[in-house]
Amino acid sequence: MVVLRQHMDQNIQRLEKVQEPHPSVYSNLIEIMKKEAGEGYARKGTSCCRAFVWLPEEQDLFPTFL
Repeated sequence: MVVLRQHMDQNIQRLEKVQEPHPSVYSNLIEIMKKEAGEGYARKGTSCCRAFVWLPEEQDLFPTFL
């Protein structure tokens, strides 16, 4: 369960790290994903797109471990 929680925190931090420097430009997740897709970075393991995709999955798994 600790590993799952750490992974969730890392994914949230990854999204915040991109959004914080330019909050007006990246006011929503769609803009972050468009940026990564345009750069060809969306499929990389450390992308915000992957972080966003995994967050709902992790939230679904979390109650299983309680």
